[in-house]
Amino acid sequence: MITAKCEVHTVRITDVSLEQKTADHLKMLILEVVKEVEVKWKATIVAITSDASGESWAAIKQLVDEFPWFVAPDCFAHQVNLVVGDYYKVPSTSLFLQYMKKATDLITWLRSKTMVLSMLRDIQKALNAANPSQMQQVLSIIHAVLTCWTAHYLAFRCLLDLRTTLDILAKQERDHSSDATSRCKAQEMLELIEDPLIMLTHIGPLALAINFAQAAHCCLDEVLIILGYLVSRYQDLLNMMTSTNDQIGLHAIINSLEKCWSKSDQTVFIAAVILNPLYKAKPFAQICQFTTAGITSLLLKLWQRFQSTPAPESLHQEIINYLQD
Repeated sequence: MITAKCEVHTVRITDVSLEQKTADHLKMLILEVVKEVEVKWKATIVAITSDASGESWAAIKQLVDEFPWFVAPDCFAHQVNLVVGDYYKVPSTSLFLQYMKKATDLITWLRSKTMVLSMLRDIQKALNAANPSQMQQVLSIIHAVLTCWTAHYLAFRCLLDLRTTLDILAKQERDHSSDATSRCKAQEMLELIEDPLIMLTHIGPLALAINFAQAAHCCLDEVLIILGYLVSRYQDLLNMMTSTNDQIGLHAIINSLEKCWSKSDQTVFIAAVILNPLYKAKPFAQICQFTTAGITSLLLKLWQRFQSTPAPESLHQEIINYLQD
């Protein structure tokens, strides 16, 4: 696929189910697409991205070695999802995983009872009728889909948004089921409703970041601003949290974000932020090497990398004029 004017266009789909998934083979397929885009589409390839799995990463590395002007960032929606995975691996998050299982069991049970879903809808309508000044949208119970990275967060967020409605249901409808087995199951599920189901404070910012990063029009400067926001947000949370388990989990997220950044082609991300007139050098104001001279040197080196020719003499002054507005 290629992106142009914020739209994604499919160039080619290749069936490799009967072929070996090697780095060399993937590199060959990418080169064929590069040639097709440059010859038939009259477009110049400047960046290639993929997930960071072993063979994909090796193929991209080979391409960058052969074409050093290529920018090759990892898919940062995937990277942020891996940060979530690193968070779940921390032993202190076991309580959170228990709440996840409870919430998933509750969602599965609620969605299996059409009458219960209807009652939830009626309770919400009644609450809206009683408080017309605070009328809210009538929500439904949604189930997470594994292939959608933000689905679990949204499904659990919906449960929290329905907390008042679920509490009313738990108090009013305990004896709704007809047979003893059903009543026992209903009692078990209704007790889950009364539990403090989940704490989404930790993964909420990551879900927001994935939503930005997976957009077809997400740009390099936005990725770096997102990473900066995440680290800043989790450091603030770290200062607020007194629980050791919370602090261990937050440290795991920050360390994982820094690991993602450490293996990035950092120069192009930094340059993309500087060349956005909304930001320029402001996000780096507290870092000593980001002087006018340092920024000029960085941009001149990128010119050399992309153009394979020395930068024109006028570029130095143009950069200074830009930074000084």
